[in-house]
Order: sequence, then C-alpha cells, then structure tokens
Amino acid sequence: DESVDAAVCALALVHVPDLGVAIGELARVVRPGGRVVISDVHPFLVALGWQAQFPTDQGRAFMRLHAHLPSDYVTAARDAGLAVLSCEEPRLTAEAAATPTATLVPDANRAAYVGLPGVLVWEFER
Repeated sequence: DESVDAAVCALALVHVPDLGVAIGELARVVRPGGRVVISDVHPFLVALGWQAQFPTDQGRAFMRLHAHLPSDYVTAARDAGLAVLSCEEPRLTAEAAATPTATLVPDANRAAYVGLPGVLVWEFER
C-alpha cells in the first residue's frame, strides 16, 4: 500500500471486464500525490470490431476486448480516490492502422481507420 510514486498500465485494461478492481489496485499502491498513467485501446475502435490479434500454430487468434467508455474510467478512478489530470486521444496514423486488411486493401484500410482515435491515455493523481 502507498509504496510507489507512480504506476503505469499500458494497453491492458481493455482485456478486463471490470475496470474498478484493476484501477483500485493501481491506486492502492500509489502514494498520496502520486500518479497513475493508463493507456488503452480507444472504445471507438473496439466498437468497430478491433481485436488484439496474433499468429498461432493453428492460425490467427485474438484476445477479447471490452469497450470501456471514458466515463467508465472516470467512475472507476474516482471510486478509487483518484483525480483526473488529463485524457489524450491520439489518432491512428497509416502505420498504426494495422488490421488484417491493411496489406490486402491498403487504400481502403487507410480511408477507414487513419484519423480515428486509437488510444486513450489517462493521467490520474492520488
């Protein structure tokens, strides 16, 4: 408890159904005045069917993503005693719009994804 000045969680909370428990644990270990920084897949992409895909010996596989709304992060953070300092929403670039169709139909892939919000980046204070 209260043992670190900062905690970082990168592109992981989108894989858990309940943000409250995970954000509560991040808040628990941070000292008062410390920071919690979270990045996650933007819920807009998840709603469009974006998936965390990876190759396996049996073909392509994916991990389930949960579309947590920005208000879900704010609620979980406030419940854990955190204050919102900032929220950024960087947009996808052509290089970051890596989908299964990116090499098959690159022009269509760019037209569909480039410019959409790709991630949420939160900074909270305890």
